Amino acid sequence: MRRRLLFMNRTSRKWFFFKANSCLLRVALPLIILLTLAGQAKALELDQEYLQYLSALPQEDVQLTTSLWEITRRAAADLTDTEVSVATYRQRLEDISAEIQKGLSATSSRMDILNAVTHALFEKQNFQVDRSRLFEGSLDALLLSDVIDKGRGQCLSLSLLYLILAEKLDLPLDGVVVPGHFFVRLNLDKGNINIEATDRGQIRDETYYRRRFLRNFSDPVSLRRLNKKEILAVYLSNLATHYKLRGAEEHAIRIFETVDRILPRWPSLYVNIGNAHERLGRVAKAGSYYQRALDINPALCEAHYNLGLIYFMYFPRPQAARRHGEIARQLGCRMHPKFREFLKK
Repeated sequence: MRRRLLFMNRTSRKWFFFKANSCLLRVALPLIILLTLAGQAKALELDQEYLQYLSALPQEDVQLTTSLWEITRRAAADLTDTEVSVATYRQRLEDISAEIQKGLSATSSRMDILNAVTHALFEKQNFQVDRSRLFEGSLDALLLSDVIDKGRGQCLSLSLLYLILAEKLDLPLDGVVVPGHFFVRLNLDKGNINIEATDRGQIRDETYYRRRFLRNFSDPVSLRRLNKKEILAVYLSNLATHYKLRGAEEHAIRIFETVDRILPRWPSLYVNIGNAHERLGRVAKAGSYYQRALDINPALCEAHYNLGLIYFMYFPRPQAARRHGEIARQLGCRMHPKFREFLKK
């Protein structure tokens, strides 16, 4: 090759190197573009550093409203590519709080304040429940910024509005979680009052939640008072599901693991972690998380259903699939038509 080049004239040598470089460019240019785009990929706002900060934050240092808005800002940037003006939304809630305070007096009881908050949210502001998407995990019914803009939310987001306003009004409201649901509770000297945000602030007794969501079983997390940090963990867990649905399963798992450090032994969380692993093809690991959830709460519908599907779709264990499927059916789980047909045979 070298000897041949020596006998080329100057024009021929230029043409040779031009052709050679053109071939290299055809191969290298797409790779250069891909590497450049990868380098320019947007970094996550709800990143590992912030998750570690939350995990290590002492409970007594948690400022609920501030942290909720910081999580919302970061998640909105990641999931909707929008910049949330936190100051604007905080001011809107400040205005609602100020309007509530105008109607109160020094003798107003805690029930008076609660009724004023309920009236402000559902009568004056006319917040609605996004019932059309209750089972679809709608992001715009979860992100606090979207909820305020659209006037629609779900159990968690509407309850968080209660908690934000309660913090401003010195009202001792607690967050409470049960499988697939969240509500708030007012502490009174005579006992506790549960407020159902998905029913315009109606009061429910504990029996209602036990029968509807726990099937008379219990677990270490459900129905107990959550502290501020644990409330943030529930919000993070719900947001992590949307990272998973957008193809960021590994990051969703990192968020779920942060939640587990803050709020351990939460069966519903283990179902969510299992779902993320299942989407990544880690079926055995997913099954282990579903079983982990059932070890804590044997009446968790979604865990039985998902475990039954694993035995139905991935492993030749029809008896195990049928056992978990039948329990899920009795607990009222919605089912894939093919799995329902399998259970009928």
